Amino acid sequence: MKDTGNKFYDNLPKNQKSELDILFRSEVFWNQSREDFERKQEYNKKFDEKYNTHNIVTKPFKSPSSSSHFKEHYAYEIKINDVKKEFKNKLKIFIDLQKNTSQIDLSYIYIPININWYKYLSTDKNINFNNTTFEDEANFKNMTFDGDINFKVATFKDKANFWKTSFNGNTTFKYVTFQNDAIFQLTTFNSIDLSYSKAVSYIDFFKATFQTINLENSHFINAKFLNLQNKQGENLYKDNFMNKESARIIKDHFEKQNNITEANKYFALEQNKYLEELKKSIHENNYKNFLVVWLNKYVSYFGTDWMRPLLSIFIFGYIASLGYGFIQEGCESINFTKSKLFLFSAFLYSLLVYYFYHKKLWVALVASILAFFSLLMGDIHLREISNDISKLINPLNIFKPKVNYFENIVIYGMLVKLGMSVLIYQFIMAFRQNTRRK
Repeated sequence: MKDTGNKFYDNLPKNQKSELDILFRSEVFWNQSREDFERKQEYNKKFDEKYNTHNIVTKPFKSPSSSSHFKEHYAYEIKINDVKKEFKNKLKIFIDLQKNTSQIDLSYIYIPININWYKYLSTDKNINFNNTTFEDEANFKNMTFDGDINFKVATFKDKANFWKTSFNGNTTFKYVTFQNDAIFQLTTFNSIDLSYSKAVSYIDFFKATFQTINLENSHFINAKFLNLQNKQGENLYKDNFMNKESARIIKDHFEKQNNITEANKYFALEQNKYLEELKKSIHENNYKNFLVVWLNKYVSYFGTDWMRPLLSIFIFGYIASLGYGFIQEGCESINFTKSKLFLFSAFLYSLLVYYFYHKKLWVALVASILAFFSLLMGDIHLREISNDISKLINPLNIFKPKVNYFENIVIYGMLVKLGMSVLIYQFIMAFRQNTRRK
């Protein structure tokens, strides 16, 4: 007897194999059987109409090649319900044979009927559906699996229903094809690998929970990824993604749906994973890319947070002014010599404000900003220094030669204005990114 690919079945004695061979009949067999059944049903109908009889003899299911021929006074009907019952009974026997093993091996089985799997499976074991085909609806809804589940190279021809199912082990849907709707609403995953999988209809992950997810090279024509979270009940962050490609695929689906807010969120996660990958390969002459992406993260969070470039403008302004004071010691137009302590303190203060914002310490952030403005309102000298700093770092002054404070230090002036122009551009782009429409 030819091996099927299912290791447990292939190692059974021949007599047990023969009893269970219905589980490993091919798709061609089931299609032929269905056609044969429909043909015989039609014959029975005509026979009844001709002889006005309902005394139809029923025989057990046989393959098309060995099924009985119709005789003049008898018609032999193959009952699909009997076939389904036989398949379910043999499946239960096959699963029971594996009750003392660590894994239930259901690989390479062609399943032609709808099965409520909660009646059959022991959820504390590892389960293998590798290369299994589900012709009818695959009903796994509201189940809990504590072991690892493998659906690698499986095919779901009808609806795949995993609504509110919990996968507490590692779950593999690699190279899977969903030919109909796939429902993962409210489903919880510990670790799921959907790489190279394909959904040609609709796949729904609404309010799904992931600890780690891999979508690399997957292709979903129509997908729903709203309200995803991790097991801590928080929004997904970079450590919940196996690679940047996974975040990019979710981002692309939101962009297609013109959901800019969610698209921005997953773009930032994609860039965070990219930064992580660059960091691992920084010795491979990627330091330039790493520096650009790293700065982009902290300056504007990859163009998605307009407050960061605004705070960065103040930080850069204070440090640029402090540098100007050291270079232009004794300059008549702006006397920074007496103000170096204030500039240095303001620089440290602006870093502290950025830190409060970065860590979402909102009370400390508001208190520090109010304290700074109160200080400015009460000291005329500090207000004058702040006004001078604003004039110094204003990039538009590059078009006003009469107020060019960098006349004698052109290179430094060029760098300051270039840096400030970049920060203002980052601010405008981040602000626009949150209000743009496709």
